[in-house]
Amino acid sequence: SSYGQEIGVILNNGELPNFAAYDIEILKAGDYQLALRYAAAQARPCRLSINKENVKPDAASQVTGSWNPDTQRWHSEGVYRLQTGMNTIRLHCDGPFPHIDKLMLIQVDDAELPAMLSDAEGDTIEYQPRPTFVQQWVKFLAELPEDSASPFAAWKSMVTSGGLPALTDDAAPLLQQLSKEPQPMTLTELAGRYQHLSCEIEQAWSEYRQTEEGKAATSLPDSDQESLRHILHDDKGPFALPDKADALYPADVQERVTADRQQLKSLQDSLPDLPTTMAVSEGTPENIPIHIRGSHQTLGSIVPRQFPQIFAGDDQTPLGDTVSGRLELAQWLTTPDHPLTSRVMVNRIWQWHFGEGLVRTPDNFGKLGERPTHPELLDWLAVQFVEEGWSIKALHRLIMLSSTYQMSTTYNAVAAEQDPENRLLWRRSRQRLDAEAIRDSILFVTDNLDLSMGGTLLPTENRKYVTSTANVNPLVYDTTRRSAYLPIVRSALYEVFQAFDFADPAVSAGKRMNTTVAPQALFMMNSELVSEQTRLLADKLLSQDATDTDLIADLYIRTLSRPPTSEETESALAYIERYVETMKSQNLDAEQAHIAAWQSLSRALLASNEFVYVE
Repeated sequence: SSYGQEIGVILNNGELPNFAAYDIEILKAGDYQLALRYAAAQARPCRLSINKENVKPDAASQVTGSWNPDTQRWHSEGVYRLQTGMNTIRLHCDGPFPHIDKLMLIQVDDAELPAMLSDAEGDTIEYQPRPTFVQQWVKFLAELPEDSASPFAAWKSMVTSGGLPALTDDAAPLLQQLSKEPQPMTLTELAGRYQHLSCEIEQAWSEYRQTEEGKAATSLPDSDQESLRHILHDDKGPFALPDKADALYPADVQERVTADRQQLKSLQDSLPDLPTTMAVSEGTPENIPIHIRGSHQTLGSIVPRQFPQIFAGDDQTPLGDTVSGRLELAQWLTTPDHPLTSRVMVNRIWQWHFGEGLVRTPDNFGKLGERPTHPELLDWLAVQFVEEGWSIKALHRLIMLSSTYQMSTTYNAVAAEQDPENRLLWRRSRQRLDAEAIRDSILFVTDNLDLSMGGTLLPTENRKYVTSTANVNPLVYDTTRRSAYLPIVRSALYEVFQAFDFADPAVSAGKRMNTTVAPQALFMMNSELVSEQTRLLADKLLSQDATDTDLIADLYIRTLSRPPTSEETESALAYIERYVETMKSQNLDAEQAHIAAWQSLSRALLASNEFVYVE
């Protein structure tokens, strides 16, 4: 394909993966330097193979500045042995290609090859060097100073001058061991000494790690030994494996590795989903500076970690350097004499039972919040809560056995005139069910609520980010599981929850809004959820061998938890009769007319105040 000023380059045409293969005839076998010319605005490494052998996993991986011809550069990809006759050079890329337009092979004279490829007798060593490792070694040795105390100073001296460096009496012990008599005369002999030293140091490291002192150690106590061990294991050193090390393996090994990985993945995929829980691990504790006006770019003095002075006072000992303070904070919050924790918890539980807390601003117990309507009661409940071992169950029992909880919602005009907001609790205030309870109640009256426990309905894996509504399958809400198990996705909140004042999941909310608006009534009359469930309820009622009067009684008990009055029964019978006649006049058969009539009556009861309010 052409790109830029009529320059032919390898260019992705939309299909992946990509590859380009070149059949090149070589007249004389030998070592050839391979170079590529390309332009690339970002790194797009390719796998290079010669005659079906992978020789480099990250060829053409440099960034030149742009995709256009003005930034094309030549890059050497290494020296490789080519055979007489046809040779196939293949570039494979899982994604788009860099813009390669030329390939060049330069024959390397035998005299230019490193002496290390031959032994003392001149016989060729049976070893095929990996270009990636050769390049790492070339870079490592090139950056090694001439007077270096590095363990590999001896190797560099042998490569460049053919002999070992002259050592002084204070030379590093490792260099002295490498040069001891009889001195190695060839790279092969020197490599043997490096191998022996490396094995000794690896053994020393293994034994040291088994000691009490070495369990948490990151280095050997002997600095001379550590200097060689560090080079052997350095992620950026000459022995480091590349990111795609598999490409360096022989073809048969690659096949076995691929098969083993597929088998491992199959076994992992077959594992059952195990219960999980969120937890944290301690990081490195540190004190942080004050962020002036909340800005991370404008920092003040560093503040030691401790508790707010207004609660804990001035006489505090800052936390130690080895603890984060998380445990200490939890212990401080739950001390029996803490002024807030027990009161806040008691207030939240009271609010859940009565609709309003003793403090009507549950998120704000400060000066800007409301005063408690019954301060002595709040204090007494907080004391009882702590004395019962912070037992939420015991607190529920205490509240629910009280005469206050057991009062009726009967209206009293005299009391209402004195206390219109019922702050003094002269009766039980009527409470509308929460959004979750409304949905569950609709499913329950049709015997369609799934009461099974545990599990999740959200297909997104743990710690995966849901970016928008496009990532949420609405089918996750199409379930009869209890609302407690429905996923809460901030960008795609369930419509039932939105209609009935579900709190904004993006912020903390100690108390939900309580609105009464027309869309709520419309939802109870026209929503898909109500329509589906009332149709099921109508079918369930009509499947019984009973009179209409009995069916009406069953419907009232199911929806309102009470039998109908005689007036309600007469009104419902008249409604059913009129509805059936109307449907028949519209050419609907008798069976469907009866189903529609009972569905309509069921919908009317579900939309009533009595269904969604607790009396």
